[in-house]
Amino acid sequence: MYRQLEEQLRTVGPHPVVVDTLCSFAQETESQGQKVQAERLYRRALASGQTMLGDEHPATLQAAHMLALAIAKQGNCAEAVQLLSGVLAGREESLAADHPDTLAVRLDLRKMTDLLGKPQSS
Repeated sequence: MYRQLEEQLRTVGPHPVVVDTLCSFAQETESQGQKVQAERLYRRALASGQTMLGDEHPATLQAAHMLALAIAKQGNCAEAVQLLSGVLAGREESLAADHPDTLAVRLDLRKMTDLLGKPQSS
């Protein structure tokens, strides 16, 4: 499966499907208990999105959201909050404050800030 992913990354070029595929592979890896490898894949997806598509592209924002959730599960809530804050700003700018994707990020951010003991204003 990893060889197929590498081939797709080489042949597709700058396209959201590359970021989406990396995230899907990271999810599968994470579901198999390989959290460190999954985090690397999420980070690669985010970096690819930022480089190929830009910080505000929906695929890049989704990769950042998924990375934040993955690292939060490993106990790094502080970095997750930083990532989610950026994702929230991007979602609000591109989708609006009441869009379901924006609301999902806001909820995850609230959970993380609560875990850190830093209440967030609505």
